[in-house]
Amino acid sequence: MASLVSHPDEVKVVSRRFGLGATNIDRYLELDGYKAVQKALAMEADAIINEVKNSGLRGRGGAGFSTGMKWSFVPKQSP
Repeated sequence: MASLVSHPDEVKVVSRRFGLGATNIDRYLELDGYKAVQKALAMEADAIINEVKNSGLRGRGGAGFSTGMKWSFVPKQSP
């Protein structure tokens, strides 16, 4: 299979660990896997929502609604 040519401004997020042998949990952790989870677990819920809002992440439902805004509608004392 031929390699795909990347765009010069491309920032690999999901695929940056492809081909590095991160096929088991120990190797994945060596490559800083789960750093975002560790960061999120140390944050308050409001801080996580603000981080998502500031990221500009948008939904894929067609309207491109702000994911952080959507998350802010969840009641603070949700069961």
